[in-house]
Amino acid sequence: MPEVIFSVVDDEPLHFHLDTRGTVEPVREFSVVPRVSGFIGSHVIEDGRSVRQGDVLLAFVDDEWKIAMAEVQNSYLRAKQNYDMELRLRTGNQGRASRSSTSAQLLPNDSEADTAGMSRFDERLLMNETGYAEARTSLERVELEKSYTTIRAPFNGQIYSQSLYSDGGYITAGTDMAKLVDFSRIRIRFDVLESEMLQVETGMDVRIRAADGTELQGRVRYISPQVDRERKTGQVIVEADNPGGRVKPGMSVDGRIFIGSAEGRVRAPRAALLERDKRSLVFKLNGNQLEWIYVTPEAVTSDWIIINSPDISPGDTLAVDRHFAVSHLQKVRPTIR
Repeated sequence: MPEVIFSVVDDEPLHFHLDTRGTVEPVREFSVVPRVSGFIGSHVIEDGRSVRQGDVLLAFVDDEWKIAMAEVQNSYLRAKQNYDMELRLRTGNQGRASRSSTSAQLLPNDSEADTAGMSRFDERLLMNETGYAEARTSLERVELEKSYTTIRAPFNGQIYSQSLYSDGGYITAGTDMAKLVDFSRIRIRFDVLESEMLQVETGMDVRIRAADGTELQGRVRYISPQVDRERKTGQVIVEADNPGGRVKPGMSVDGRIFIGSAEGRVRAPRAALLERDKRSLVFKLNGNQLEWIYVTPEAVTSDWIIINSPDISPGDTLAVDRHFAVSHLQKVRPTIR
């Protein structure tokens, strides 16, 4: 009697999926690029260093900006006094002048003097004549530039940098110093054949597997609207939580996109299905004897089939290997996989 390998069938649903491969990238990434030039006062730009939201990533020595701030504040206060005085003279208001302020966060109509009787145009004209508008703009500009001397982390993450920096070093504006990467949640761009693109929908579940065996559960977030003409593939963008940060940006991972499922009386291994005389059949085990049963699969994947034959029930045993040359009612030595 020939030895034949068998498997026990069940009634689990059959899931359809697309297997693909993609590259990992972080959902959030921030480039540390200063907008002004200066000497480094302090920094935490070290490759792999973890930072919290609000931490100072880079701070320039700001002595020059402090001096410039004091100069424009004095010019602003003088212009503000001139403006208030002229405003009271032109409106006949004898009320008290506005309080002196060193804040640049002032509204266009920030004087406490009464502007009743003056049009908006006349008021702006007076601001220009007294130099008040220009002084306030200068103050706002210097405050804005001073704010550029400090760069803070917009979110929790890790520093990625291939350069070393020291306190006191000079950095020019526009230098790409580092990246702050948050990969607690990741994005993967999977390539999918153009013939399979229409099967994918946003919200579908995706199983992600890294080379070290780490598995994540993701979901289709976007589908690219364009197909690569040369490669004949489109991109499916998947997002997934990455607890512990084990999957790193730049890694290649395998993805299995679940595109649907089918249910039936029996789910059996795809290897159980044979073809004789252009008809599909399976071999069912009865004791140590084979029974030849013609079937019409309701659904087929590379691994499984769904069968609705009344002659086969969950728990039955079907031949899945070494059964190509056997025949109906033949006795065999069964081995269960």
